[in-house]
Amino acid sequence: MNNEYDPATSIYTPQQSGVYSILSSVGIDPTVLGTYVVELDILVNGSVRAREVEEELGTQATTVTVSSILQLLAGDEVTITISTTQASAVTVPGITDTNFEAARFPS
Repeated sequence: MNNEYDPATSIYTPQQSGVYSILSSVGIDPTVLGTYVVELDILVNGSVRAREVEEELGTQATTVTVSSILQLLAGDEVTITISTTQASAVTVPGITDTNFEAARFPS
């Protein structure tokens, strides 16, 4: 991705303005049984631009995905945030279940 994604900060900074497809998914493994809510957000310069909210039954691991097509400017900072209503592990043991994708549409 032209060194636009910084894994140390988890920030994606496009070098070119344009229309982008942004997708992220995160595996959740609940540490407490019971119903809980997971919220996964795409933020651009700190403002929520897309949100996925799912209610899950805390008996097994699940994956939550958020995606959007966004107009981005060169230098915008794209981040992903996650929150849950109960304690959870972000990845399932033994499985890498986090993903970030960004692609610019030709113009």
